[in-house]
Amino acid sequence: MQVIIFAVVSWVSTFPSADIGMKWSSWLANPAFIGMKSIHEFGISGDFYSQDTVLTIGYRVDGFAVAYRIEGQNRDLLLGVGLPLASNGLLRKLSVGYTYSRKKQMAGLAFWPSRYFTAGVAVEWDRNSINEQFGVGVRPFTEMVTLWGNANMQGNYIRSLDIGVSVSPVKWLEVRGAANCPIGTMQPASTSRSTCEYQIGATVSLGHSRLNVESVGSSMSFGLAFSREYQGSPFKPQKIVRVVLDGKYPEQTSSSLFKKAGKSFYSLIHSLKALRDRDDVVGVLIVLKNPSLSAAQVEEVVHELADLRKNGKKILVFSKNFDTMGLWLASQADVVAITSSGYVVMPGFVSGSVYFKRMLDRIGVDVDAFHIKEYKSAIEPFTRRDMSEYDRKQRMDYMTDMKSTIWPAIAERMGKSTAYLDLLVDSQGMWNDSEAVRLGFVDTIIHSSQLKEWAKDELGYKQLIDIDKVVEVKNVDDSWEIPAERVAVLYIEGGIVSGKSGNDILTGKTVGDETIVRAIKDIKEDKSIKAVVVRVNSPGGSALASEEIWFALKELKDKKPVIVSMGDVAASGGYYVSVPSDVIMADSTTLTGSIGILSLKFVFRRTLEKLGIDVDYTKIGRHADAMSSILRPLTPEEESLAMKELRYGYNIFINRVAFSRGMTPEKVDSLGRGHIYSGIRALGIGLVDSIGGLEDAIELARRMANTPDAEVVFFPKPRMMKLLEELGVASRANLDGTKSLLRENYLYLMPPFFVR
Repeated sequence: MQVIIFAVVSWVSTFPSADIGMKWSSWLANPAFIGMKSIHEFGISGDFYSQDTVLTIGYRVDGFAVAYRIEGQNRDLLLGVGLPLASNGLLRKLSVGYTYSRKKQMAGLAFWPSRYFTAGVAVEWDRNSINEQFGVGVRPFTEMVTLWGNANMQGNYIRSLDIGVSVSPVKWLEVRGAANCPIGTMQPASTSRSTCEYQIGATVSLGHSRLNVESVGSSMSFGLAFSREYQGSPFKPQKIVRVVLDGKYPEQTSSSLFKKAGKSFYSLIHSLKALRDRDDVVGVLIVLKNPSLSAAQVEEVVHELADLRKNGKKILVFSKNFDTMGLWLASQADVVAITSSGYVVMPGFVSGSVYFKRMLDRIGVDVDAFHIKEYKSAIEPFTRRDMSEYDRKQRMDYMTDMKSTIWPAIAERMGKSTAYLDLLVDSQGMWNDSEAVRLGFVDTIIHSSQLKEWAKDELGYKQLIDIDKVVEVKNVDDSWEIPAERVAVLYIEGGIVSGKSGNDILTGKTVGDETIVRAIKDIKEDKSIKAVVVRVNSPGGSALASEEIWFALKELKDKKPVIVSMGDVAASGGYYVSVPSDVIMADSTTLTGSIGILSLKFVFRRTLEKLGIDVDYTKIGRHADAMSSILRPLTPEEESLAMKELRYGYNIFINRVAFSRGMTPEKVDSLGRGHIYSGIRALGIGLVDSIGGLEDAIELARRMANTPDAEVVFFPKPRMMKLLEELGVASRANLDGTKSLLRENYLYLMPPFFVR
């Protein structure tokens, strides 16, 4: 049987060797389709001819396919395999495939260079003959219309030509027509033609199933397919998506060899973004269950919820109790509910530090502390009993900026002014459920057991489904676009230390310069990565390690666009590693700046004396004992030398910033001096370029690299140490980060900074 008839048997129209290949049976015309894109689909078809009937049953999954065909007394099992020639780059757009059966074999090649053009070739052979197909497909400026042509050959002769068109006016409907025209009697230049055979057909998708009918002359074909991917449907079962926010959302997922990907902040906002274009989703129910989101993370979630509302989705928010961050999340809701006996708590903001000066004096610890300049207050917990006027000012400025970002959103939803909200906060700061409804913080009171019924009452009777189950069901991808290019997201999260990244018992997550520099090297050498987003969530740390990362990122920027996305904090060393970039994006509530440097040394000589421990030593060199933590404090001369070195490090910092931000060093110095800023204030003074979240930075990276469909990949990659930790061979947490920072002479480190 001819190749073209073979494709007709598969019930999905006359497939050319270049067509889209996203139906379960298209691989019967060209097995290379199996390797182009993943699809999980089972199909069965019946083809009714004037003389016989053909039944075909098949299944396609990832790079494999199988079909069983019954034609009269003949039975045939076909096995197919296909794979792209590479995992990325141009060769990812090129796939090869092979089909085997007892009677015939087929090899194919498919090339999809763009979303508007495809080309392919398939060769089928048995003991007696070889048949070839050459085809092209075109989508003229729209994916709704497909035009294709196919040449069927045997040896050097064209047996027939096929042309076809398919139109998909809506996602769930495809109508098509094709003509198969024989070319003479196998003569090379024959122009005599037999009568062309015409075909019409249509496919209707019903969610995860598709019904197909074809008419070819006097023959008919019917088929039914079931797919894991969503195919579209005229009947749209409307859904309410439930999103439960609970616990922390780390920047980088904790996926590894022995466990699937855990929750991460990227997965949260990416899942919310995926709901925007889902026409079967009518509403989103946000359940706040003890979430531990930073202000910047809340800001990005609020942004995604606002986008959902703009796209016609209704937003419901429920919590047993609401704090300020919860009210900010609820500011985008159509309806807000609180549980019976719940409370709204909005007392304002407070920021401060714990000061150890008196304790250190009592136990006999001396502190050699130096900083540049006056706002660099990270040393104050060890040198003062309260905050300096400079630290107090920068904390007040930051809280004022937070208020100016959050208050208007809450007040607007309440239908009140920010001045009225100020009066409420100052007069009480905490309200019970009835008061919260009366004042407009929330709209209604329900019990948590009524949550499902409440959501359905508000939005009509719809299916309520968790977001994970919604986003894991992919839409079938009928496009010809192959994501051969990639955008890398590089995470710099935690205190910056020399060495490898890890988890420290005292300081928490640490980011090592060796780990990051190695990841940058991998990104730079990967030609498929066209742009890089550096997600910075770090208070800084080692000056030396910050410099190593800065230099590696500067070299990377010379090769590829680099966009920095600041998370909750990107200050001091966190800002230092941000400046070698094309664009710096921050959230309004990001903590950034803190351009300055400090040095700390603790001397325990008096403590040892109180404990009855004597220390004696000899030395060569006047300053051999200067940096010892148990021998003595610095002399005035050594203090002068230390300040000289600090000024040197500070000048490096401000010159790095001046060069990258197009400022004079004097201008950077006036903005620096250790001063911390909110993201919105940093935008106004030129330390960042725009306000936006991680998803905004990824989209900008795609635009700058001209790769709108680029795949997102994440760095650093899990290494052997992660595997050893899971096996219990290595420790999950240690003091390596603390010890590394204590060994550093100079730190680009912001002060301890909390806002409640």
